[in-house]
Amino acid sequence: MGLVISLRTGEDFFIADERYVLSEIAGTTVRLERPRDGAAFEITNDEMREIEPDVLVQTGDRMSARAARVRIDAPRSKTILIGPKYRMARKT
Repeated sequence: MGLVISLRTGEDFFIADERYVLSEIAGTTVRLERPRDGAAFEITNDEMREIEPDVLVQTGDRMSARAARVRIDAPRSKTILIGPKYRMARKT
């Protein structure tokens, strides 16, 4: 079972130290961007999409124009944190 996070447009999450930003919600499709290299990923609830090796994402149900659920399937060895928690952990 994957991790499900809720994000609004402009909010981010990290897989290890790699940042991903939810840049757009359009119907049942969301756009994730990886700022480091400008890569963009169109994510739907129809299929899982690989955004880095062994990390798959998919949108969840109950999306709105302002917020989306993103399901992330990754090995347990990969740390996944929402942006505020990642930044808080980096301060310590």
